[in-house]
Amino acid sequence: MRPLVLDHTEPLLVANAPHHVRIVSDGSTVRWWNNRRLVFDHTDPEPYTAGHFAFRTTWSHFRISGFRVWSLHRRG
Repeated sequence: MRPLVLDHTEPLLVANAPHHVRIVSDGSTVRWWNNRRLVFDHTDPEPYTAGHFAFRTTWSHFRISGFRVWSLHRRG
């Protein structure tokens, strides 16, 4: 069971405006930035360590461009 973490204090997306989104998943911490502003910072005590991800597009009309994925390699 993975409930959604909701915050309705302000709109996260504005129609017809580009958004630069950055998501970092590092161990048990997940952070999400929208236009260089940290919007979401969560530490999960039982994180998924493998699997898949998806874009949730329910009730959305958006276009994704410049999509990239990097693997974070830890030193040590």
